[in-house]
Amino acid sequence: MFKSLAIINLQNSMNKLKYLILIFLFSSCTSNIDKVQGHWHLLAEEGSDYYWTIDFIDSTVIFNKYDRIGFYEESKIAIKENEIYLPLSLFDWNGKLSFSSDTMIIKVNCGVDKDSYYTYKWLRFENNATDIANDFNSCLMVKVNLNIDNESIEIDSSGVSKYAFVNIGYLKEFIRKSRKNPNDSLYFQLNDIITDISDVKPYLLAENELFSDSSEKTLNVIINADKLISQGLIDSVVSSIDSLGFVDKVYRTYLNTEKNTIGIKEITNLQ
Repeated sequence: MFKSLAIINLQNSMNKLKYLILIFLFSSCTSNIDKVQGHWHLLAEEGSDYYWTIDFIDSTVIFNKYDRIGFYEESKIAIKENEIYLPLSLFDWNGKLSFSSDTMIIKVNCGVDKDSYYTYKWLRFENNATDIANDFNSCLMVKVNLNIDNESIEIDSSGVSKYAFVNIGYLKEFIRKSRKNPNDSLYFQLNDIITDISDVKPYLLAENELFSDSSEKTLNVIINADKLISQGLIDSVVSSIDSLGFVDKVYRTYLNTEKNTIGIKEITNLQ
Protein backbone atom coordinates (compact mmCIF):
# COMPACT_ATOMS: atom_id res chain seq x y z
CA MET A 1 0.00 0.00 0.00
CA PHE A 2 2.68 2.45 1.06
CA LYS A 3 4.77 1.39 -1.92
CA SER A 4 1.91 2.12 -4.29
CA LEU A 5 1.37 5.55 -2.76
CA ALA A 6 5.08 6.29 -3.06
CA ILE A 7 5.05 5.29 -6.71
CA ILE A 8 1.98 7.43 -7.34
CA ASN A 9 3.58 10.40 -5.58
CA LEU A 10 6.75 9.87 -7.61
CA GLN A 11 4.77 9.73 -10.83
CA ASN A 12 2.92 12.91 -9.88
CA SER A 13 6.20 14.61 -9.11
CA MET A 14 7.64 13.48 -12.44
CA ASN A 15 4.57 14.72 -14.29
CA LYS A 16 4.83 18.09 -12.55
CA LEU A 17 8.52 18.26 -13.43
CA LYS A 18 7.78 17.45 -17.08
CA TYR A 19 5.07 20.10 -17.06
CA LEU A 20 7.45 22.69 -15.61
CA ILE A 21 10.10 21.78 -18.18
CA LEU A 22 7.58 22.18 -20.99
CA ILE A 23 6.48 25.55 -19.59
CA PHE A 24 10.12 26.62 -19.36
CA LEU A 25 10.87 25.55 -22.93
CA PHE A 26 7.69 27.15 -24.23
CA SER A 27 8.28 30.42 -22.38
CA SER A 28 11.91 30.47 -23.55
CA CYS A 29 10.81 29.94 -27.16
CA THR A 30 8.02 32.51 -26.83
CA SER A 31 10.42 34.97 -25.27
CA ASN A 32 12.82 34.73 -28.19
CA ILE A 33 9.98 35.09 -30.69
CA ASP A 34 8.93 38.23 -28.84
CA LYS A 35 12.49 39.53 -28.71
CA VAL A 36 13.09 39.32 -32.46
CA GLN A 37 10.00 41.35 -33.29
CA GLY A 38 10.79 44.70 -34.88
CA HIS A 39 13.19 46.36 -37.29
CA TRP A 40 16.94 45.59 -37.41
CA HIS A 41 20.02 46.81 -39.30
CA LEU A 42 23.05 44.71 -40.22
CA LEU A 43 26.17 46.64 -41.20
CA ALA A 44 27.52 44.95 -44.31
CA GLU A 45 30.93 46.52 -43.95
CA GLU A 46 32.50 48.18 -40.92
CA GLY A 47 32.59 51.96 -41.30
CA SER A 48 30.33 52.03 -44.35
CA ASP A 49 26.87 53.48 -44.81
CA TYR A 50 25.76 50.43 -46.78
CA TYR A 51 23.63 48.06 -44.75
CA TRP A 52 20.85 45.51 -44.92
CA THR A 53 17.65 45.49 -42.91
CA ILE A 54 15.48 42.73 -41.55
CA ASP A 55 11.98 42.93 -40.04
CA PHE A 56 10.24 40.33 -37.93
CA ILE A 57 6.44 40.52 -37.88
CA ASP A 58 5.01 37.60 -35.91
CA SER A 59 6.43 34.54 -37.73
CA THR A 60 7.23 36.45 -40.93
CA VAL A 61 10.66 37.79 -41.81
CA ILE A 62 11.13 40.53 -44.41
CA PHE A 63 14.58 41.24 -45.79
CA ASN A 64 15.14 44.86 -46.94
CA LYS A 65 11.49 45.73 -46.38
CA TYR A 66 11.73 49.34 -47.58
CA ASP A 67 14.19 48.75 -50.40
CA ARG A 68 12.74 48.57 -53.92
CA ILE A 69 16.11 48.95 -55.59
CA GLY A 70 18.21 46.08 -54.29
CA PHE A 71 17.20 42.83 -52.57
CA TYR A 72 13.72 42.34 -51.17
CA GLU A 73 12.40 39.05 -49.89
CA GLU A 74 9.73 37.74 -47.54
CA SER A 75 9.56 34.35 -45.85
CA LYS A 76 8.66 32.52 -42.65
CA ILE A 77 10.96 31.96 -39.66
CA ALA A 78 11.32 29.11 -37.23
CA ILE A 79 12.61 29.66 -33.69
CA LYS A 80 13.19 26.87 -31.21
CA GLU A 81 14.74 27.81 -27.89
CA ASN A 82 18.02 29.52 -28.85
CA GLU A 83 18.06 28.44 -32.48
CA ILE A 84 16.70 30.37 -35.46
CA TYR A 85 16.11 29.36 -39.07
CA LEU A 86 15.90 32.09 -41.74
CA PRO A 87 15.02 30.51 -45.11
CA LEU A 88 16.05 33.42 -47.34
CA SER A 89 17.90 33.14 -50.64
CA LEU A 90 20.71 35.40 -49.40
CA PHE A 91 20.56 34.30 -45.76
CA ASP A 92 19.61 30.63 -45.59
CA TRP A 93 20.65 30.50 -41.97
CA ASN A 94 20.23 27.89 -39.30
CA GLY A 95 22.04 29.51 -36.42
CA LYS A 96 22.29 30.17 -32.72
CA LEU A 97 20.30 33.14 -31.43
CA SER A 98 21.14 35.41 -28.50
CA PHE A 99 20.60 39.00 -27.40
CA SER A 100 22.64 41.73 -25.77
CA SER A 101 20.74 44.94 -25.05
CA ASP A 102 19.49 46.24 -28.44
CA THR A 103 21.68 43.81 -30.39
CA MET A 104 20.49 40.51 -31.85
CA ILE A 105 23.34 38.06 -32.39
CA ILE A 106 23.08 35.19 -34.86
CA LYS A 107 25.94 32.71 -35.07
CA VAL A 108 26.08 30.46 -38.12
CA ASN A 109 28.46 27.53 -38.48
CA CYS A 110 31.03 28.36 -41.16
CA GLY A 111 31.57 24.72 -42.12
CA VAL A 112 35.18 24.38 -40.93
CA ASP A 113 34.26 22.47 -37.79
CA LYS A 114 31.36 22.31 -35.38
CA ASP A 115 32.79 25.08 -33.15
CA SER A 116 33.58 27.61 -35.91
CA TYR A 117 30.97 30.31 -36.49
CA TYR A 118 30.33 33.48 -38.43
CA THR A 119 28.83 36.08 -36.09
CA TYR A 120 26.26 38.58 -37.38
CA LYS A 121 25.14 41.45 -35.18
CA TRP A 122 21.84 43.16 -35.90
CA LEU A 123 21.06 46.49 -34.24
CA ARG A 124 17.48 47.44 -33.40
CA PHE A 125 16.18 50.64 -34.99
CA GLU A 126 12.96 52.59 -34.73
CA ASN A 127 10.77 52.77 -37.83
CA ASN A 128 10.65 56.56 -38.11
CA ALA A 129 10.50 58.45 -41.40
CA THR A 130 14.21 59.26 -41.47
CA ASP A 131 15.16 55.63 -40.92
CA ILE A 132 12.77 54.49 -43.66
CA ALA A 133 14.29 57.00 -46.10
CA ASN A 134 17.76 55.69 -45.27
CA ASP A 135 16.60 52.08 -45.60
CA PHE A 136 15.06 52.78 -49.00
CA ASN A 137 18.44 53.86 -50.35
CA SER A 138 20.71 51.71 -48.19
CA CYS A 139 21.75 49.40 -51.04
CA LEU A 140 22.71 52.26 -53.36
CA MET A 141 26.22 53.51 -54.02
CA VAL A 142 24.98 57.09 -54.28
CA LYS A 143 23.57 59.20 -51.44
CA VAL A 144 19.96 60.23 -51.92
CA ASN A 145 18.50 62.61 -49.33
CA LEU A 146 14.88 63.10 -50.29
CA ASN A 147 12.69 66.20 -50.33
CA ILE A 148 9.62 66.06 -48.08
CA ASP A 149 6.21 66.04 -49.74
CA ASN A 150 3.30 64.81 -47.64
CA GLU A 151 1.01 64.66 -50.67
CA SER A 152 3.19 62.00 -52.28
CA ILE A 153 1.63 58.53 -52.60
CA GLU A 154 3.30 55.37 -51.28
CA ILE A 155 4.73 53.34 -54.15
CA ASP A 156 2.89 50.15 -53.21
CA SER A 157 -0.42 52.06 -52.99
CA SER A 158 0.05 54.13 -56.15
CA GLY A 159 -0.98 51.47 -58.62
CA VAL A 160 2.24 52.08 -60.56
CA SER A 161 3.78 48.89 -61.90
CA LYS A 162 6.48 47.98 -64.42
CA TYR A 163 8.81 50.75 -63.36
CA ALA A 164 12.53 51.38 -63.65
CA PHE A 165 14.56 53.46 -61.20
CA VAL A 166 16.94 56.23 -62.23
CA ASN A 167 18.95 57.13 -59.12
CA ILE A 168 20.88 60.40 -58.96
CA GLY A 169 23.16 61.56 -56.15
CA TYR A 170 26.67 62.00 -54.83
CA LEU A 171 28.85 58.98 -54.13
CA LYS A 172 28.67 57.52 -50.66
CA GLU A 173 31.85 57.98 -48.67
CA PHE A 174 32.97 54.35 -48.69
CA ILE A 175 32.53 54.25 -52.49
CA ARG A 176 34.51 57.48 -52.93
CA LYS A 177 37.39 56.01 -50.94
CA SER A 178 37.46 52.94 -53.15
CA ARG A 179 37.87 54.93 -56.38
CA LYS A 180 41.22 56.01 -57.81
CA ASN A 181 40.16 59.58 -58.55
CA PRO A 182 37.22 60.41 -56.30
CA ASN A 183 35.42 63.69 -56.88
CA ASP A 184 32.26 65.47 -55.77
CA SER A 185 30.40 65.09 -59.06
CA LEU A 186 26.84 63.88 -59.36
CA TYR A 187 26.43 60.30 -60.52
CA PHE A 188 23.64 58.20 -61.95
CA GLN A 189 23.14 54.71 -60.58
CA LEU A 190 21.28 52.44 -62.99
CA ASN A 191 20.80 49.05 -61.36
CA ASP A 192 24.32 48.31 -60.05
CA ILE A 193 26.21 50.57 -62.50
CA ILE A 194 27.62 54.01 -61.61
CA THR A 195 27.54 56.21 -64.69
CA ASP A 196 26.22 59.50 -66.11
CA ILE A 197 23.17 60.76 -68.00
CA SER A 198 24.42 59.34 -71.32
CA ASP A 199 23.56 55.79 -70.20
CA VAL A 200 19.95 56.55 -69.22
CA LYS A 201 18.58 55.79 -72.70
CA PRO A 202 20.42 52.45 -73.21
CA TYR A 203 19.41 51.41 -69.70
CA LEU A 204 15.72 52.14 -70.26
CA LEU A 205 15.81 50.43 -73.67
CA ALA A 206 17.08 47.29 -71.93
CA GLU A 207 14.47 47.61 -69.17
CA ASN A 208 11.70 48.07 -71.71
CA GLU A 209 12.57 44.76 -73.36
CA LEU A 210 11.29 43.08 -70.20
CA PHE A 211 7.82 44.43 -71.05
CA SER A 212 8.00 44.14 -74.85
CA ASP A 213 5.00 41.79 -74.97
CA SER A 214 2.73 44.81 -75.34
CA SER A 215 2.62 47.49 -78.04
CA GLU A 216 1.23 49.95 -75.50
CA LYS A 217 3.34 52.26 -73.36
CA THR A 218 3.82 50.21 -70.22
CA LEU A 219 7.14 51.25 -68.71
CA ASN A 220 7.14 53.92 -66.01
CA VAL A 221 10.26 55.63 -64.69
CA ILE A 222 10.85 56.67 -61.08
CA ILE A 223 13.55 59.29 -60.63
CA ASN A 224 15.06 58.80 -57.20
CA ALA A 225 17.10 61.99 -56.87
CA ASP A 226 18.87 63.79 -54.06
CA LYS A 227 17.12 66.98 -52.94
CA LEU A 228 20.15 69.04 -54.00
CA ILE A 229 19.76 68.01 -57.64
CA SER A 230 18.88 71.03 -59.76
CA GLN A 231 15.58 71.24 -61.58
CA GLY A 232 17.56 71.81 -64.77
CA LEU A 233 19.14 68.35 -64.48
CA ILE A 234 15.77 66.75 -63.72
CA ASP A 235 14.33 68.44 -66.82
CA SER A 236 17.22 67.10 -68.92
CA VAL A 237 16.59 63.58 -67.68
CA VAL A 238 12.85 63.84 -68.40
CA SER A 239 13.59 65.21 -71.88
CA SER A 240 15.92 62.29 -72.57
CA ILE A 241 13.28 59.84 -71.38
CA ASP A 242 10.56 61.55 -73.44
CA SER A 243 12.57 61.12 -76.65
CA LEU A 244 12.42 57.31 -76.28
CA GLY A 245 8.73 57.21 -77.07
CA PHE A 246 7.79 54.14 -75.02
CA VAL A 247 7.69 55.49 -71.45
CA ASP A 248 4.22 56.12 -70.03
CA LYS A 249 4.82 58.31 -66.98
CA VAL A 250 7.75 59.72 -64.98
CA TYR A 251 7.64 60.05 -61.19
CA ARG A 252 9.95 61.39 -58.49
CA THR A 253 10.46 60.01 -54.98
CA TYR A 254 9.75 61.98 -51.80
CA LEU A 255 9.68 61.40 -48.07
CA ASN A 256 6.15 61.50 -46.68
CA THR A 257 6.61 62.29 -42.99
CA GLU A 258 2.89 62.18 -42.20
CA LYS A 259 2.48 58.62 -43.46
CA ASN A 260 5.98 57.61 -42.47
CA THR A 261 6.78 56.22 -45.92
CA ILE A 262 8.45 56.81 -49.29
CA GLY A 263 6.05 58.42 -51.74
CA ILE A 264 6.06 59.31 -55.42
CA LYS A 265 4.51 62.14 -57.43
CA GLU A 266 4.08 62.31 -61.16
CA ILE A 267 6.40 64.72 -62.93
CA THR A 268 4.76 64.46 -66.32
CA ASN A 269 2.56 62.26 -68.45
CA LEU A 270 4.62 61.67 -71.57
CA GLN A 271 2.94 61.88 -74.97
